[in-house]
Amino acid sequence: MDSKKLTVGVTAYNVEAYIAQALDSILAQKTNFPFDILVVDDASTDKTPQILEVYQQKYPDTVKVIHSPQNYGNLHTLNTIFAHIQTPYFLLIDGDDYLLSPYCLQKEADFLDAHPEFTLCGGNTVRMRNGKLAERVIPSFKTQLVYTIEDYFNETCPYVHTSALMARNVVYNNGVPEAYIKGETTSDTLVYRGDTMRFLHHLQRGKLFIFSDAFSVYRIRSGSIWQGASDFSRLLKLTFFNLRCTVLFPEQKEFFARLFLWNYQKLLKCLCRSCCQKDALSATDRKIFIELLDLIARYDLDGSDFRRATSVVYKCWIKAKAYGRILMRQMQRIAKGKSGY
Repeated sequence: MDSKKLTVGVTAYNVEAYIAQALDSILAQKTNFPFDILVVDDASTDKTPQILEVYQQKYPDTVKVIHSPQNYGNLHTLNTIFAHIQTPYFLLIDGDDYLLSPYCLQKEADFLDAHPEFTLCGGNTVRMRNGKLAERVIPSFKTQLVYTIEDYFNETCPYVHTSALMARNVVYNNGVPEAYIKGETTSDTLVYRGDTMRFLHHLQRGKLFIFSDAFSVYRIRSGSIWQGASDFSRLLKLTFFNLRCTVLFPEQKEFFARLFLWNYQKLLKCLCRSCCQKDALSATDRKIFIELLDLIARYDLDGSDFRRATSVVYKCWIKAKAYGRILMRQMQRIAKGKSGY
């Protein structure tokens, strides 16, 4: 282990307008312990790499930058960070977000030091819309509380933004799990690149505490991976994630199956709206959608008849966009005929 207590991992890709604010907010933290800042740049094509080099030269004992030789994607960036964590605790932040409180790292580390049964400690996050601070991510009545994995599956545990969440290094301390690595080259990148799987893996090993303080700012912008995606693309990724989790968490199959069906029906309606509006799916989304249909048949969660029906709808959408209204009526019949598992 490193002699330092904490690693702050920063993911960066084409964030020249924001990365300095992110790094300055970390460097401004008031702590009684040293920490590392590890930035992985995923082959940015703007001035992000040059800005990072300035910070690395100015703060050689704190800031370390890894430049990917090509754009591998977000999961590879995260895996690179996980592989280099040598400290007891870590916190992840995107290069376009920033820390709001100068004492949040100290406060979270103190809590984890005093409570070894906790693997996560977080605070609130403020959304930034159109350059202005807006609402908080977590309702105030859900803060200053302890949460467990059971609370997550009972749907009482709130979402904690990754930029405000410090974790005990108990998942990646013996290396990056093989599933994460394999996910870099398969559709499972949708499962492991987001913060939900990371959140669950830590909750399986301990508890979560959430402070009421606002620790960070989440910048909502069209150029980000999630906010910049279409409605269909976001629904597709959620649906795929929930379907895969029915296998990855067999003891919670019913929970994830219910979420899968809910999102899947919304996905199909969104597909038909795209058909009516003559929107085109990206090649990546088409590939993921076809794989999703194959997984439905393989997992036999919803029956082969439902899978064939949705496959027919998709093929019709590809071949004849003009039949949008007909497809919409067909989708409505499918949704009405399916009430659960």
